[in-house]
Amino acid sequence: MADKELRRLKRRELLQMLLVQCQETERLQQESNEMKEQLEAFMESYERLKKKLDIKSEILPFTFTMLSRSKMMISGVKNVLLSSDSALKFRLSSGSLTVNGSDLQIVEIGGGDVYVKGVVGGVQFE
Repeated sequence: MADKELRRLKRRELLQMLLVQCQETERLQQESNEMKEQLEAFMESYERLKKKLDIKSEILPFTFTMLSRSKMMISGVKNVLLSSDSALKFRLSSGSLTVNGSDLQIVEIGGGDVYVKGVVGGVQFE
């Protein structure tokens, strides 16, 4: 191959790479826009919930989310007070939360968030 042909080939390859990067950028921008829309919808729901519950503060002191019967997330945890296979107890800013069940275990903890798995039998707020 002649030198010019090699240069063209390299330019084509570079243009192809640039095209792929542009397509990826467009895809990521679209994904970002979709995530922003979901966040806005979530914030609207959050504001409606705050209004219905007459909550004055900017954030809820804690949240408890059942992802399934065997998985949950708790936000706003200050301390773990008890951890066993049959019970978990957490200190929150406004009391405590006890989860009863079987095969309970803390999967991950950090930043006030706790991820728990196991069979949940009941939840008690104190």
